[in-house]
Amino acid sequence: MEVNKVLVIVVVLFVLLTLIEVLLSKLKKNRLNKLMHLLMEQNFEEFDALLEKNSTKFFVPIYNSIIFKVNKSLILHDSKSVEELMSEASKIKMNDDQALYLYSKVFSYYLSLKDVKKCEEYYQEIMKCKDCPTKEYVAMVYDTLIKKGYQYIEKAEKMLENATDADKENLQSLIAAMYANKG
Repeated sequence: MEVNKVLVIVVVLFVLLTLIEVLLSKLKKNRLNKLMHLLMEQNFEEFDALLEKNSTKFFVPIYNSIIFKVNKSLILHDSKSVEELMSEASKIKMNDDQALYLYSKVFSYYLSLKDVKKCEEYYQEIMKCKDCPTKEYVAMVYDTLIKKGYQYIEKAEKMLENATDADKENLQSLIAAMYANKG
């Protein structure tokens, strides 16, 4: 009988823990979706209020919170805020995928502003990440648009063969810039 009681208690605890985990996961997903929705609607007042709630801080890891804030700053074209957030991001532990995503997003922003100094700064951070297609593409863009190089012409033309529509347009523009740089 004692073994049966222990078994019942273990099963009940397992079921309870599973239910709690499922509930927390659902609440986290709902909070992330709400934040994304508010950001996309550019409802920044409600977005900021929700992001600052203690319950949001419980459900949303600091990295994700920074990404949300960076996205807001990019929408608002607020370079000062972007830099403050990047300073905050530099103090947290990020894996390579997280760092690559964040730094390439900010690199693209400064590229659109033609801020060479900031592009170089975030390019250096990207180059510290593991090798992957995104890192390779950023290196190609950096060489072409910042350094006015053309060393990636063959690679870009090979990439063009397998590219999707949106990627094709970007690669074609990049290849054109490489040929212009080459003269």
